[in-house]
Amino acid sequence: MSVGAKRNVSVSEVQLDRSTIIGRGRSAIIFAGTFGNIQVAIKRVMSTDLHPQWENQPVDACFNKMTALQHPNVLKITGIYDDEHFRYYIMEHCDASLFNYCCNTYKGEVPSQAKGLYQMVSGLHYIHSQGFIHRNIKPENVLISQSIQLKISDFGLTAPISARASFSMSSSTRTSPNMQAPEIN
Repeated sequence: MSVGAKRNVSVSEVQLDRSTIIGRGRSAIIFAGTFGNIQVAIKRVMSTDLHPQWENQPVDACFNKMTALQHPNVLKITGIYDDEHFRYYIMEHCDASLFNYCCNTYKGEVPSQAKGLYQMVSGLHYIHSQGFIHRNIKPENVLISQSIQLKISDFGLTAPISARASFSMSSSTRTSPNMQAPEIN
């Protein structure tokens, strides 16, 4: 069961459980929560830490771009809202990340290697076909759903492909520093 994407989320519709942190990123904390009686993950990012591509975009513009990505191997974003200090992304809840699996902290089921690779390629192909480059694929950003699907997540560093079918590497943050290819440094 999923809740439809909602543009202007009211804080009263969201129950964020600050006592249950399910993930951390470089500039975000992901909490457990509910939205429309559905279990979700809620990513909280300080407004000052938003990537330059997203920081000056109003919630509606971000919402339109993020929720337009509809694919079985791309994490669904069902709502976005801001408060005085933070932007919140309401996302489908997943059981773990590939990082958790690789560190043996997740003991649940995962797709076979062949199915997992196919799912990743399929999700990336879809993202590229929609005019975006993810720029931050790493085990922490590949989630394992309850239906044993791999889901690409974390679009904070995503960049659009230009009209020439290229993208800029000149922006300040290109990817997670530990995941960069040596020739990029």
